[in-house]
Amino acid sequence: MPVKHLRIDNRLIHGQVVVAWAKHEGIDTLIVTNDQVAADDFQRMILVSVAPPGIKVLVLGVADTLAYVRDPAHEHENVFILCKTPEDALALHEGGLGLQEMNVGNMAFVVGSKKVSKSVFVTPQNVETFKKLSQAGVRLTCRMMPTEGKNDFMAMLRNAKVLV
Repeated sequence: MPVKHLRIDNRLIHGQVVVAWAKHEGIDTLIVTNDQVAADDFQRMILVSVAPPGIKVLVLGVADTLAYVRDPAHEHENVFILCKTPEDALALHEGGLGLQEMNVGNMAFVVGSKKVSKSVFVTPQNVETFKKLSQAGVRLTCRMMPTEGKNDFMAMLRNAKVLV
């Protein structure tokens, strides 16, 4: 499977992803995964237009992402998956993606969410999703930049008193 990294970041493609993460991971394919974004022609067009030169950008739903990474035609690509939500990441995991580690990069404040770090806010639904990923053996880390250490995201949830 060609997936080098999976990041949960609701900002999707932005400077940190384009400049820092793409270079650090040596990717040649960036897949934005979210069913709603993939179904929105305008959002797809915008995301593809901000792609860094030399990197193929795809905006796919969960099922199409799984089909893409399973296709032997793509086995030599270095794929970076950017999920809009933790629920997208769980759907990929339950669909057989098989990654042992996922990075929580940014989750903006929404009504009913609680602060975990300066850039990560979670809802009770998000917490349940992270619990399922962790219980399935996925190591969840939190870091904004690839040069930062890998913070244990489940410990961060406990420290923020959103995980009991």
